[in-house]
Amino acid sequence: MLFAPPPVPIPFPIHVVDPPGMAGWLIAVISGAVGFVLAIVAEPLKGYVMETVAARKVKPILYTELASWVTNLYRANKGKTKDKFHHVLRNHPDFSKMDWYALHHLNLVLRIDPRCELLKMQTMFRGIWESAGEEQDELTAGVVLCATVKTTLDIMGKLGAIDAKLIDSSIAAEMAERDRRENFVKK
Repeated sequence: MLFAPPPVPIPFPIHVVDPPGMAGWLIAVISGAVGFVLAIVAEPLKGYVMETVAARKVKPILYTELASWVTNLYRANKGKTKDKFHHVLRNHPDFSKMDWYALHHLNLVLRIDPRCELLKMQTMFRGIWESAGEEQDELTAGVVLCATVKTTLDIMGKLGAIDAKLIDSSIAAEMAERDRRENFVKK
């Protein structure tokens, strides 16, 4: 090198010393074997930790989606007019995120909900919605639909089948957000 700095003198000599009585290749074999065993142990642990972190991120998404549909229903019930229920009864419950996770990442859904209660509720709410849509009177159908959904959520929460605190907080947050949007539009 043309402009290399001058070597810095080391004030003390450095000597690499092998343990007495062990050949260098034996140290490499032992450290390789220990590394291999640690890798075998650490890989499932890493998978478990990563899946747990992903499940913690997915759980609020699923509950928020359920809360969004329930909020539509509660807000329609609050007004108790035919116009309010018309929108809820004519638009199919949208559980697209829950469907996607159940189809592509069932392991995360099962980690969040081992007994598949969320998926059962989703299917049940779709069935309730379809049977309510067959009613002639939209007001009656809407009130019955809302009462059935509320009762189901209460029972499932008390049985511990769903995270009642999370669903209640998700519904409250969704209601507050919609009230904020309505008040903003009115001003």
